[in-house]
Amino acid sequence: MVNLYVSQDLIISNQMSDMEPGHEIGGAGISDATDLDGLKVVFTGRLSELTRSESTELVESHGGKVTNNISHQSDVLVVGKNPGSEKIEFFEENEIPTLTEPEFYSLFGEKFSHVEGVSADVGTQSTLAGSDDDTIEITIQPLLIQIVTTDAEQQGKEFNSVVEDSTRHLLKRVIDGTSPSWNKAESAESVEVTLPDKLLAMVETVVSNEEEVDSVGDFVSAAIRAEYGFDSIAEEELTIELPNGVLTAIELLSENDDDAVDQAAKELIYEGLQNRLQTE
Repeated sequence: MVNLYVSQDLIISNQMSDMEPGHEIGGAGISDATDLDGLKVVFTGRLSELTRSESTELVESHGGKVTNNISHQSDVLVVGKNPGSEKIEFFEENEIPTLTEPEFYSLFGEKFSHVEGVSADVGTQSTLAGSDDDTIEITIQPLLIQIVTTDAEQQGKEFNSVVEDSTRHLLKRVIDGTSPSWNKAESAESVEVTLPDKLLAMVETVVSNEEEVDSVGDFVSAAIRAEYGFDSIAEEELTIELPNGVLTAIELLSENDDDAVDQAAKELIYEGLQNRLQTE
């Protein structure tokens, strides 16, 4: 008999930006502070360098107008740390250009050049660049790739669609103040996925405010792990009875090291699940 401690996700699965001067920012026709003239600007979340009254004064001094509520008449949404979920959800559902905090500061040239991520040159790259989906490289475990692929097929969806759903779910969690484990997976493989421009822009905004996540790819990878329970280190005991010959084979694979028997058995289960999912 072998007692294994396996992740809850395994039991469940078995059951089933560079700065470029002169570019527009956020698709709103903005390349420097003078372009704020006549625009309605909404702030959400806290800015590290300015109070809300200071940021309002800065926008208004360049001809813009700051409003508290986001609407279809809003021209730009500036997103700081811990943004309000209602404004973020409105942004995602509507064509409202967004600026991250560093992008907002970049409008003002050298004034905020000391802030990390801010270009000393006026103007930066759009967070909503182009109309096509953008390709992102993510890294997740081979078993998880097979689980997502199988789940997508069973739901009649594309792989990318499941990735988008997972990303949206994690965005809501982060906006609501709950963060997952940002630790990168071991023995992971790279997969290219695409995200719609608006979803990508929102992820970029959140990543710019999350100190523990380095890139959009890392965020999306974490989203998929969280969706399927692979972000949890918690394990549950699974007791299985095996023929003596099978147990002997596992012991041989582990070189008769008692501590390594369980690990060898777990690795075989992972490999077996992956192979089975590939043939389904």
